[in-house]
Amino acid sequence: MNQLRSRKKAVSRVALSAAFVVGLASVSALAQQTQTTKDSSQKASSDQAAISMDKFVVTGSHLPMAADQVAIPVTTLDTQDIQQSGESISTLDMLRKIAPEITGVGSENATINTATTYGGASISIHGMPVLVLINGRRIATSSAEAVGGSRFVDLNMIPASAIQRIDVLKDGASAIYGSDAVGGVVNVITKSDYNGWEAGAHYGYSPSKGRYAERSAYLTGGVSNGKTSITVSLEYAKHDPIYFSSKPYTNPYYVSEYYPGIIDIYNLATGVDEDYQLNPKYNAPPGGAQYTIDQLVQMGYYTDLGSDANPAVVKKIQQGFNLADKQTLIQSLKRSNLTLSASHKIFDDKLEMFGDLEYSNTLTMSSLNAQPIYPYVSTPYTDTWYVGSTPPPPGTQYVPVTIPGNPFSAAWINQASDNNTGYGVMAHNRFVQYPRVFNNDSTLVRVAGGFKGQINDNYSWEIGGTLSRYTINYTNENLINTVSFLDALAQGQLNPFALTQPAGVLPGNILGTGWMHGISSLGEGDILFRGTPFELPAGKLSFAVGASYTREVLNATADLNSTTQGWMNSPSILPINKQRKENAVFAEVSVPIVSKDQHIPGIYSLSTDLAWRFEHYTQVGNSTVPKVSLKYLPFDNTFSLRFSAGKSFLAPQLYDLYGPVNTGSSQSITYIPYGSTTPQSNVQFQAGGGSNPDLKPSTASTWSAGFGYTPKQVKGLSITFDYFQSHWSGIFGYPNQQTIVQDVENKGAASSYANFVHFGSLNGTPVTAPGQISAHPKAAVWINAPLLNLGGQLVKGFDATVSYEHHTDTIGRFTVASTVSAYNSFQLQEMPTDPYYNYVGTASQNEFTVPRWRTYSTLTWLYKSWTFDMAHTYVPTVQDIGSGGAGASAPVGVSAYQQFDFAVKYDFNGSNLGHYFDGLSVRLGINNAFNKMPPVALNAMQDTNSDVGFYGAVGRMVYVDASYKF
Repeated sequence: MNQLRSRKKAVSRVALSAAFVVGLASVSALAQQTQTTKDSSQKASSDQAAISMDKFVVTGSHLPMAADQVAIPVTTLDTQDIQQSGESISTLDMLRKIAPEITGVGSENATINTATTYGGASISIHGMPVLVLINGRRIATSSAEAVGGSRFVDLNMIPASAIQRIDVLKDGASAIYGSDAVGGVVNVITKSDYNGWEAGAHYGYSPSKGRYAERSAYLTGGVSNGKTSITVSLEYAKHDPIYFSSKPYTNPYYVSEYYPGIIDIYNLATGVDEDYQLNPKYNAPPGGAQYTIDQLVQMGYYTDLGSDANPAVVKKIQQGFNLADKQTLIQSLKRSNLTLSASHKIFDDKLEMFGDLEYSNTLTMSSLNAQPIYPYVSTPYTDTWYVGSTPPPPGTQYVPVTIPGNPFSAAWINQASDNNTGYGVMAHNRFVQYPRVFNNDSTLVRVAGGFKGQINDNYSWEIGGTLSRYTINYTNENLINTVSFLDALAQGQLNPFALTQPAGVLPGNILGTGWMHGISSLGEGDILFRGTPFELPAGKLSFAVGASYTREVLNATADLNSTTQGWMNSPSILPINKQRKENAVFAEVSVPIVSKDQHIPGIYSLSTDLAWRFEHYTQVGNSTVPKVSLKYLPFDNTFSLRFSAGKSFLAPQLYDLYGPVNTGSSQSITYIPYGSTTPQSNVQFQAGGGSNPDLKPSTASTWSAGFGYTPKQVKGLSITFDYFQSHWSGIFGYPNQQTIVQDVENKGAASSYANFVHFGSLNGTPVTAPGQISAHPKAAVWINAPLLNLGGQLVKGFDATVSYEHHTDTIGRFTVASTVSAYNSFQLQEMPTDPYYNYVGTASQNEFTVPRWRTYSTLTWLYKSWTFDMAHTYVPTVQDIGSGGAGASAPVGVSAYQQFDFAVKYDFNGSNLGHYFDGLSVRLGINNAFNKMPPVALNAMQDTNSDVGFYGAVGRMVYVDASYKF
């Protein structure tokens, strides 16, 4: 197998090298700095003598300009790119596939962290936050934020069938758009000015184990007469869930010690935590609270497995319970969409009314195994040791020593009732047949519109606004009601030491459903005035000035148990109802310095753009950000150089400022106990965190430089290159829990994270010495990491694209293309006092997968009515370093990955089958033709064993697309 892998790696490198020589990148449509749409770039390259181009407003500027004047790195993806990707359901998956600089979190967030996105899909560029727009205007973020989740625009709400094009600006743009545009802007342009109708359908099927399938259908149509235009698009889409059990890299999935029959007993005198397993011929040990553990072992009820500090013991226990059957790797999704675009010229170009409407509803489902149960046997003495008070506080898992099913003697547990003797007994269990099911019913409604007009040839204006509202109705099934659970224990209806519970007890009133209703709304109004007031020697100076007002509202309510920690070991959800307002003024000016008509040697064309924005946030403060761009053509319009530099910022989200404190389980943690060399794997502690009203906006400095080349000597060849550098500082977030645990375990009170760890409760006994985390039961260790303005992130790299198109008279047109995104540096500083750690070429919990480079390459052959496509994705090997940073584990190699896709399309126009077939096209394809599985990174990706969002989880998928225009 190693030899086969080596051969494939070598073949891939040769193929990619050849692709680079011939041409790179399917996604780009245009020569980078000059690229704004695919059509405009092709016109620039094919007509070298073109004197002028039509001007239009591009993403990243308020000013209308010709394509060859654009000084920022914008890539445009059109309907052909979308279709060629083979991704018809998820807009995020499509972008992640064909644009290597894009990453994100989507349907793969279906495990322990599902509450960060609540079924939504978020996006980033070069690992930085991104502003997502629809038709150039903002959209309400997901109301996941209202309950402590991430702040993001949900791309699941944007259907591919309604998209005319997507502009991807890979540069900071806060001077133009305000907050969030740190890594760039994704501007989704919906279909408009449509005449006629188009209906289409998609069906995809993976024959791999689990039988994943996806399907969608759409109808798009409209009327346009030059004065009035109306376009409408409807879509329904659906895909199945994928469970761990269906993939070889997640089945078996052994990560938990918490299942029926396991107990651990902590000896206060020796500090040893010993694990025991119930003899499977017994359903439960004898009750009566009269035995010691030694007696139960001698009687044959329990087997002593060894110390919980021994990884071999932990591994043996974990291998007794496979979590793969009921845990989702990919969530299911159902989506319904309506998109409407309209415009009407009231007085020709003097006054025009425009608007668009989006309605989208998604239903997502994911599943986790049944709630882990680990109650300790409670006496007044053990209460004080475990949780710091007696009786235990609400939400605590405990077993009164007096319950009928408890076998352990109170006298044996308590011993001398001091901190140097006694035993802590903890039962491990879960109600295996009742997995936790997470359902998200999310709805987005957005209305945008306004008026615009041309005063004369030199001046124009626009007034517009947006109202949008995102709601989530969330339910979490099969949670354990703490009060009912304790009552059932006291009455002997439940036994936490038993393998199975008595028939009819479950679900009863012990298991229930938590719910949350979240709302995120945005209202925005803006005014813009543009002009070209006078002529300079090199051309007209142009400017734009404007102002905007924005109001954001965040609201969440939840069931009583979610707000009072009434659900056992489940994250709390507390109400919030907050709002804020933002006022902004902005300006932009474009100054032509030298034009070709001046005939200056070495300067064919030179221009600069300057932008500035001032923004005031209530409760947060002010932000002022500038940006400068420069465009230089030394010889002619075949070669151009560009440069841009600016400042960007990210305002704290409302929840981060004013949200409540939430509690729940920590992430899965691997750490090395003090004085040992052997790691403890997949450990979970208690965790809490909350808002911080003192957060400040995070800021970023960005600059980029690049060139575009379309040589006259090689018609059809286009080369673009862009170097980028971004330094993002004051990032708000929670310190990495694994880093906290390892540092506090090693240094004790001397750790800079020591005040984040307590024992017994969220603000219980503090850390005083090294080794205390491993010396306490896991359920007694609390990580209380507040939200902070943390360290920073420094990213350097380049994006390059080469494409070549060749026309023949006899065998059609060939296009070969490839794009690469590469990193020289991807550094993260977790705390202001910490050093920067470079994550290039690694997989980690902190930054997920950051390969040194990644490519996407395509070959298209168009012959008469046939279109043949081939695509190739390649990711080189990376190193699994666990959490990364100061707590990084020893590097473990993660295999390189490559994927081949193939498709063939036939257009029935002119097929002599009758006019009923005119307008019909059918496309058959296969994604991941050789069924490559994502490589495993067991330390970095402990929740899924592999970065399935980065590499993909489906495996081979065969699909058919059909569309009919009429």
